[in-house]
Amino acid sequence: DQVGAWGWVSFSCRDGRHLNDGTPVREVARECEGVRGLAAVGINCTAPGHVESLIGEFREATTTPILVYPNSGERYDARSKRWAPGAEAPPWPTAARAWVAAGATGVGGCCRVSPSDIAAVRAALVSAP
Repeated sequence: DQVGAWGWVSFSCRDGRHLNDGTPVREVARECEGVRGLAAVGINCTAPGHVESLIGEFREATTTPILVYPNSGERYDARSKRWAPGAEAPPWPTAARAWVAAGATGVGGCCRVSPSDIAAVRAALVSAP
């Protein structure tokens, strides 16, 4: 009874407890528990300041591995078609260590996260005790 293909499902969130549409994260996490072929659940294109709380919300409802790849924290203004500053976030290496400590299995980045940000995350996680 082997799965022919594996994948993960990821969610963009508006705060530390809800998907962008307002659905509680724990609700979707419960739906993901035990799904055949589901390798992980993910948090993507979400402000970094919400990620640690979201990991906790997922962890309360599922044992499925968690991947996080938030955006830079900047906000995109669709009217002006420009990026605007967002809430201050800790440096990427510091944030990545906290996300792994909270239960993330993998860490990456989405919109406006640079290759140098990802390199710094990798270096911080490889050197972590």
